[in-house]
Amino acid sequence: MKKRSLSVALVTTCSSISSNSMAIYTEMLTEVLSPHADKVRLTRIDLLDLIPRFPWPTPTLERRFQQLWLAFISPWQLRRYSPDLFHLTDGSTCYVLNRLDPKKCVVTLHDLIPLLQQQGRFPIAPSGIFARWLIKKNLCSLGAQRNLCVDSMATNEDLKSNIDSDITPVVIFLTIRNKLLTCCPNLIPSWQERVEQGQRLILHVGNSGFYKNRTTVVKVFAELVKTHPLELVMAGGPPDGQLELLIQDLKLTEKVKFVSYPDDKTLSRLYLRASLLLFPSYYEGFGWPPLEAMAFGCPVVCSNAGSLPEIVGDGALMASPDNVAGLVNHCDSVLEDASRAMELIKAGWENVKRFSPESMAEKLLDLYDSALP
Repeated sequence: MKKRSLSVALVTTCSSISSNSMAIYTEMLTEVLSPHADKVRLTRIDLLDLIPRFPWPTPTLERRFQQLWLAFISPWQLRRYSPDLFHLTDGSTCYVLNRLDPKKCVVTLHDLIPLLQQQGRFPIAPSGIFARWLIKKNLCSLGAQRNLCVDSMATNEDLKSNIDSDITPVVIFLTIRNKLLTCCPNLIPSWQERVEQGQRLILHVGNSGFYKNRTTVVKVFAELVKTHPLELVMAGGPPDGQLELLIQDLKLTEKVKFVSYPDDKTLSRLYLRASLLLFPSYYEGFGWPPLEAMAFGCPVVCSNAGSLPEIVGDGALMASPDNVAGLVNHCDSVLEDASRAMELIKAGWENVKRFSPESMAEKLLDLYDSALP
C-alpha cells in the first residue's frame, strides 16, 4: 500500500500579504518542498490574518494588541486545526504553540536578537518591560519544544547557551529563492561591465532594524566617495530620522538613494548593477543578501558577526561591524583591483553551491519524519 503524504501546516505570525523575511522564508519552504508533494502536503495558517482589525490611534497600540492576541488567543485558535504536524516558521513567537502537543510541532528559530540585545551584545539600549516579558515567555516555550531547527551554527550556539533543554536542534541552511533568480532573465554582467559604465553602485539590502547597521554603511560610503565615482543604493525599509540627518551632515544627499521594499525584479536588477554589496550587520541568524549577491556575480564586503562567516565562507571580505577603516579598505581593494574582484566573484559562485534547495528539502523531510511517533 502506498504511504500517504504527511500533512504539515505552516504556521506564520505574519499576514498572508506580508513581504518581510518571515513571509519569504515561508514562501521558500513551499518552493523547496513542492517537488515532494508525494511525501508532504503543505497548508498555511497565517495567525495575523485571524486577529480582529480595529481603527487603532497609533501603530504601537495596534502592534501591542497583536502581540497579546498571539500570546493568549492564537494558541487556542490553533487547536481547531488537525494536521499531522504544525511547523512554526518564526521561533521568536514560539508561545503560539503553548496549547499544542510539542511532539506534533516543528519550530524554526532564525535568531535570538531580542534576547542578545537584552544581554548587552549590541550598542543599543536594552528593550523595555513588555519586550522582556515576551522574550522570557518565548524562551520558556522554546525549552518545551522537541523538534527544533535553526538556520546556522551561530543561532544554534545562542540557543544552547540560553535554554535548558536536552534537545539538539537541527541546522538547516537556507537557500536562494528560485523566484528571485529567474525573475530577471538578463545575463550576469562581467566585472568590467559593472565598473566601466560611469558611476559605480554600492548596494546595501536590509531593513531599518538596528542590527543592520545602516549608519556604518553610510560612514563607509562617505570615505569611499572621496576617491571613487560612486552612488549608494539602500534597498529595504525607508530611512529613519537619525539616518537622514547623518546623510545630510556628511553632504551625501545627492549620492544616496533609497529603494523602499523592492520586489524581486527590482532587487535582482540592483544585484546585477552593483559593483559590490556592503553588509556590515551586527548580527544575522542567516543573512540572505550576501548569498543572493554572490549568485548574481556581485562581490561582497560584510561583517564577521553572527552567522556571516559560516554563510559567506571564502566568498566575501570581512571586518568587524564597527571597523569603518577595515571595511573601507576591503571595498577599496575590490574597486581598485580587478583581479581581486574577479577572484571574489568566482569564490562567491562556488560558495553558493553549498546552499541548494535539494539539501534544504531533504533535511526538512528528515526532520518531519523524525518528529512523527
